[in-house]
Amino acid sequence: MKKMWLLSPFILSMLASPLCGEDVSAGEGMEKGELTQRPLFMQSQKKQPCTSCCSPALNYRLAPDFYGYNTFVEYLIWQTQEQGSHFVAKPNSSSSINTTFNKTQLLGDIKSASLGWASGVRVGFGYTFERDAFQLLGQYTWYSTSGSNSFSVSSPISASTTTFLMPTFTDIEGAGLLNAASNTEFSYQMADLLLARRFIVKDQIQLNFSLGATGGFIKEDFHVTYENQTENTYIANDWGFGGGGLRTGIDGNWHMGYGFGFFGKFSFAAILGNYGNSNRITADAPGADGTGSTSSPIVSDTQYSGIFLLPTTQIALGFDWTRSFKNCWISAVKASVTGEFNNLSNLQQVFKDPSGVTSQTYYGKLLVRDVGSVYMYGANVRLGADF
Repeated sequence: MKKMWLLSPFILSMLASPLCGEDVSAGEGMEKGELTQRPLFMQSQKKQPCTSCCSPALNYRLAPDFYGYNTFVEYLIWQTQEQGSHFVAKPNSSSSINTTFNKTQLLGDIKSASLGWASGVRVGFGYTFERDAFQLLGQYTWYSTSGSNSFSVSSPISASTTTFLMPTFTDIEGAGLLNAASNTEFSYQMADLLLARRFIVKDQIQLNFSLGATGGFIKEDFHVTYENQTENTYIANDWGFGGGGLRTGIDGNWHMGYGFGFFGKFSFAAILGNYGNSNRITADAPGADGTGSTSSPIVSDTQYSGIFLLPTTQIALGFDWTRSFKNCWISAVKASVTGEFNNLSNLQQVFKDPSGVTSQTYYGKLLVRDVGSVYMYGANVRLGADF
């Protein structure tokens, strides 16, 4: 009995030692086939007051058996380009008018509305489950940009000069275009709820396949002003799209050492929603429509609305860095720098006069709906943490 009492402190110390011992980082003391197995005591270790708290893991990467909360915030610096935003033709060295015809088509260099570099933000919050390394992730992206530009000539158009501007929209006067200016505002909001599955190809390579719901709202106000010899023409083409659909994608990470890795991502979404477009053309001079009216004319006031299926693609490439910890309240901190490209296929729809004629006696009709894609591209800087 006395011997059992003497042995009891030794037995208790043996039972208590795993609760406060050093953790085994990913890849240490495990065979490759055991990487996806979770020691049952690892999660409890994080919460114990140990002398080695918050010590970095040997391989600087998140352990393959991690489960818990994930969060990140991402700063976006993007630029937007649009296929359907051209609004004027500016003369070049080869531009000349054939005086035989009084309805000359577009001549010169086509100029489009410009949108400057602008900031956006993307935030995300998720949870990685213990079983089979599934992750549920919600994220939200907001981005807004605007821009303006103008083109002018020193003298008006005539049949004997090569100095001219030619409109792509309806111009009320139809000749003598001295200045063309555009002003554009574009905004993009998108939210995703994704279920991802992680696969460990090798100790240094991980792949994630994701599938889930996506939805949001995109809008643009595209305004053009034509300044002529006697009056100005104002064009307002505003459109918006909102809807929801499915998103699927794959991303991968290649750990190159000391926490640094190469990151790549591709995703595709099909979003079904409602597309609305409003086109209005007015002038600031009474009687400019040639009818003798004493009020400023409204040349066009049209609306378009309908169901639209928007295909989108996203490609991202970059470098990231991760530092993981043992026996700590935080499992890892992360940082990345990524280049991203987004294509919103055939989203922009602008009603235009296809003629671009110069004759004052011609009154154009809105015969063409100019359809084009919207491109958003730039750099992302991300900070994140796993708990």
